[in-house]
Amino acid sequence: MLLSRFPGPLTQEQLRGFDKHKYNCSSQSIFDNYVLPPFWNQCMRFMPEWLAPNAITLVALCFNLVAASFVVCVDPHLQANYHPYIALAFAMCIFVYHTLDALDGKQARRLGASSPLGEFFDHGCDAINTVVLSLVLFSVVKAGNWWTPNFTWALAVVPQLIFWSSHYKTIFTKQLVFGYFDVTEVNLIAFSLCVCRAIAPHWIDADVSKLLSSFVPNVLPIPSMPFGTFFICYFTPIAGAFMVFGKVMTTLFSSQAKSYHMPWLPLVGPLSVGVMSCPVLFPNMAKCFAEFPIETYLVVAFAFCRFSMQAVLAQMTNHSGIASMCHFLLPVAVAFMPAWAIGSCTGVRAALPIISVQTVAFFFQVTQQCCSYGKIRVFHPDKWQSRS
Repeated sequence: MLLSRFPGPLTQEQLRGFDKHKYNCSSQSIFDNYVLPPFWNQCMRFMPEWLAPNAITLVALCFNLVAASFVVCVDPHLQANYHPYIALAFAMCIFVYHTLDALDGKQARRLGASSPLGEFFDHGCDAINTVVLSLVLFSVVKAGNWWTPNFTWALAVVPQLIFWSSHYKTIFTKQLVFGYFDVTEVNLIAFSLCVCRAIAPHWIDADVSKLLSSFVPNVLPIPSMPFGTFFICYFTPIAGAFMVFGKVMTTLFSSQAKSYHMPWLPLVGPLSVGVMSCPVLFPNMAKCFAEFPIETYLVVAFAFCRFSMQAVLAQMTNHSGIASMCHFLLPVAVAFMPAWAIGSCTGVRAALPIISVQTVAFFFQVTQQCCSYGKIRVFHPDKWQSRS
């Protein structure tokens, strides 16, 4: 592997933390616990035993990567009217992704191949999927017709922070908890929006101010816009921001966090990205979000994706300092400097391949280190060989 020639981001001491890690996850979701497991169990009957769990994870991600690539190429301004079959194809990609994402863990347990590598590979792909799935949904609701630079920024920041905050909390609690409304519900909503765009577009395009006028008091301003756009571009970032704030605050003041030295330190990186890209603080950034929404969104989202992966590693290795690594923020700052100074978006557009490749390279470098340390192969159902 080409990346194996470069030094990995983890030290040997941090890698040894994998040996002590035990996967600890619980879900309060009705769909996860009662509705979907029978379907997933039936799907497992058709899953060949020679297929490695990580291969299932990667195939799942590829479905949404294909959908997002189509959006970037065909709908760069997020305003296109799709043929119903395209919207149904998006729905199929989301459904297949979510199904395979549930089956990879079941496959690992069936083969006795559960490992720290598999957990990191799964969460790393989930972090990347958060970036690309949001882009597909923006296109489905034709967000480009309505969004403003401030809300474009919020849509780049909040979905990534929701994913990051869950793993930030896990650094201290040692348990990943999915709530009553979490990943499964988000994927089902995304699937439903794509299906509605295909078979009942008038539902998504209905004026939200008329739909809510009889339910919402007149004192609350409800903009006149399509329901789908309002839900994705306005309601979601506002509700998500409150969710993230509550989760971070309860974590910081929890008894588990108080036993750590400077538990607030992992906040510095994500907050730095949010501040550097904020159009309110740097008005010239509004030009980048307005003229190149996809490119600017991807730069910000991939920077957050890197911090999400670091948070996953921090809770798995029990080294919270990993979540605080911020050295890769330098190219992000350099990319935004022309926009801050003279309103030029050249740096942001040039930084997109650098930031995205850097994030994906980090993912594969850690994967390579895990393979070398645990003496396993990423796409084979090998058992992790602990050194402790």
